[in-house]
Amino acid sequence: MTDCRYRAPIRRLVVTGKDSPENIAKFLGRGGREEIERTHREIRIEVLLRPPPGSPMYVVANSLNLDENCPAWTPRAASAAEQAEVRKIRDMQGLIRSHMGSRSMSSITTRDMQAILTANFADTWVDEFPYYQTAINAMDQGVRVD
Repeated sequence: MTDCRYRAPIRRLVVTGKDSPENIAKFLGRGGREEIERTHREIRIEVLLRPPPGSPMYVVANSLNLDENCPAWTPRAASAAEQAEVRKIRDMQGLIRSHMGSRSMSSITTRDMQAILTANFADTWVDEFPYYQTAINAMDQGVRVD
């Protein structure tokens, strides 16, 4: 996860579909471009995934009040690259669900992670690990916020 100071304003811009480079520069200035761009990419994918209640992503956003008093979500349509990334994450979620079978997502372990990644990606599992992490964090694991 990236620098928290950028998360709230960038998320609000992404959620409302106003995350143009010009608007991001207006709100955050032109310094720290790499960090801002990385945070923007992460938040775009998170918003496009629409993590359900019970997912770690949803719980974190809720606990930080990132969407408090937010207007309806109207993010810009995903670019081709974002569509491909979301599809890759959704495919990973399918592999995880298949591996878990009837077991609860809350019971997933490091052994499960190793089995999923090595069985499906062999020598390239390291490249797939970030997608695995995002997939898990965007899946309902039964976590609830009071």
